Amino acid sequence: MASPAHAPSVICFGPFELDAAGGELRKGGISLKIHPQPFRVLQLLAERPRQIVSRDEIRKCLWGGNTFVDFDGGINSCLNQIRIALGDDPEKPRYIETIPRRGYRFVAAVSSQFPAERGAGADEHAPELLVVPEKNHELAGVPRKSKVLAAIIAGATALALILGFYAWTSRSAPRELRETQLTANSSDNPVTGDAISPDGKYLAYSDKQGVHLKLLATGETQTLSQISSDWYFAWYPDSTRFLGSEIARHGLWIFSVIGGTPRKFLEDGILGSVAPDGSTVAFTRNTGRVGDREVWFVGADGSNARKFLDVGEDTAVQEPWWSPDGQRIAYYTQRQLSDRFEVKVETRDLKGDAPAVIYSEFAATPEKSKLRDFNWLTAGSMVLSLAEPDSDLVNTFTVRCNLWELPIDSRSGRAAGTMKRLTNLPVGADVTYLYPTADGKRISVLRMLGSVSVYLADFDAGGRHISPPNRLTATDGWNNAPVWDRDSRAIFFESNRDGRLQIFRQEVGGDTAGLVASGTGEASVPVVSPDGAFILYVTPAHAMVGGSATPVQLMRVPRDGGPPQQILSAHLVDSPRCARGGGGLCAIAEPSEDRKQIIFTAFDVLHGRGRELARIDADPNADYGWDLSPDGTEISYIKRVPRSDGKIFSSEGPIHVLSLNGAPPREIQVKGMNEFREYVDWAANGKGLILAHPTETDAELIYVDMAGNANVLWRQKGAAAVRGVSSPDGRHLAILCGGAYNNVWMMENF
Repeated sequence: MASPAHAPSVICFGPFELDAAGGELRKGGISLKIHPQPFRVLQLLAERPRQIVSRDEIRKCLWGGNTFVDFDGGINSCLNQIRIALGDDPEKPRYIETIPRRGYRFVAAVSSQFPAERGAGADEHAPELLVVPEKNHELAGVPRKSKVLAAIIAGATALALILGFYAWTSRSAPRELRETQLTANSSDNPVTGDAISPDGKYLAYSDKQGVHLKLLATGETQTLSQISSDWYFAWYPDSTRFLGSEIARHGLWIFSVIGGTPRKFLEDGILGSVAPDGSTVAFTRNTGRVGDREVWFVGADGSNARKFLDVGEDTAVQEPWWSPDGQRIAYYTQRQLSDRFEVKVETRDLKGDAPAVIYSEFAATPEKSKLRDFNWLTAGSMVLSLAEPDSDLVNTFTVRCNLWELPIDSRSGRAAGTMKRLTNLPVGADVTYLYPTADGKRISVLRMLGSVSVYLADFDAGGRHISPPNRLTATDGWNNAPVWDRDSRAIFFESNRDGRLQIFRQEVGGDTAGLVASGTGEASVPVVSPDGAFILYVTPAHAMVGGSATPVQLMRVPRDGGPPQQILSAHLVDSPRCARGGGGLCAIAEPSEDRKQIIFTAFDVLHGRGRELARIDADPNADYGWDLSPDGTEISYIKRVPRSDGKIFSSEGPIHVLSLNGAPPREIQVKGMNEFREYVDWAANGKGLILAHPTETDAELIYVDMAGNANVLWRQKGAAAVRGVSSPDGRHLAILCGGAYNNVWMMENF
């Protein structure tokens, strides 16, 4: 009898080895980083060389037949990541050829290594199953009843071993949850909040077009409000109405499933949840240094508001969730320490006794917390969304999130065992907004997949209008912090296209980006030295919004190659800047120890920290964006406004201009506008500023002169422009545009 065919264990092509068993792609014996989904697609193609593999076959390979998803973007992303890993050019493919309207074909020659037959080299720890032979010669001559009894015993033993094997595998593997996609919004209109109703019949969700209600059985959807915002939702237990709260603005609204105009329920507060008996609503209010600092209760009719908990000025409290039995409240806190944040999930009974801590961690910033969300599943368990240790905890496009279940003692509110992983979700989506049905068997979750790209446009002769932008960065994911080369012919930017944040350079009009040498760690927020000889960057990865809670290192690397070297270490506000003139001035901004001032300090690329340039009074509860003028004589800055949850996505006027030559400071009040995105950038001529101004549904780029007159450079429906950076010669504009593929999924089989 012929031996059964085996799939090859290692597939060799060119300088690469694809180790199917080990899940590893190697080049010259060195392991390359490639995410699981692209690896599976590469394996599928390499196992069928010279054959056309359709996109539908790839879809089934990645998602099977029980998951409903718009898979085109996912397949495109996988192929892009594979080509980056292999250094393959889709126009002149050496490995993977695109067959228009049919699929893909692996065109390289392959050789294969097959696994050895099971024997001495087999895994000695693998469980073995007892096989009962057709004829048991050892039982020959034994009376029939004994043979029957022996057969029963043997069969029972085999069954016990089989059941034991499946019990063992079920303990070691995540539970297979059934997933169904409930919304299909594009990146131009991402979902911004959601909650499934307690009876599982409805989905409340928000996007740029407003607040919607979807009947899940039929897909029928009605719009209940046209307020475009990020929302929190909480259903009443009878599933006939729900509360909503805009994340960025205090106040609660009540919505009905039969439609009608929503009405204001409460003027002040950010929504938490409704008690299981529908009698009481939990919410937060009173914003302190970090975020809302108090938990309050109010009656179902909006009366009898009373404070339940105050966590103090240096701590934020969010998401007060009622337990399903109504006996406890769980909530999330962020406490700001001198160099980091302490993150906790606590439960507390309604008498206000000492809390039970069920989860805790320390994080450099709130955005870098592994805890993404949590909620009660049943009175005896909680579900938590946690980012894996190897995730990029700032950028959603590389995060690896999974759901975990934690048993809870319903009487004490304490953890009653260890956490168990429930899912094995693909890389690339932040999983949050966890809302269970009343029976705890289904939950709705929001999967957030972010993307930031750099676009290029040309200024007209007057510098007041631009041409239609064209995309520069070809890969999806994080392509951020654009800075121009001194000759205006190329852009440097940070990107995670190779799995970690690094600095890349791409020519204007070029199709590919080249890696700038940056050592072994992550590198972010590039800066070009005044003479163009060095590329500066920050490590570890530093978010320009929200500052650095722990000191980061400012590094330099020769643009022509060479080892990185440290310039200085600092707590940074925004990113370092270097002027194009002004004697080659470079500067950093740092908060004072009490955070009541921001100090601007000069530094030298070769010799490090220099003299203090200026300092300003600052709101310790806010962050600031700033830029150094092209000639190095002025600093513009703007106050960033934190939301109730401590995150920052906008700034407010006026714009401040600080002279470094002793002239009085100025304020620019933009006429007819007072809300902007996070950044302020000088125009190349030093006579104006470029900012992004959010509208109700879009964002527009504006040029603001020193008198506060605003001129719209670019506005496009569905665009999410967040920044514009002029080239040194004033001819081009690099535009930073963000997008998000945020959609709601339902997960069942808890």
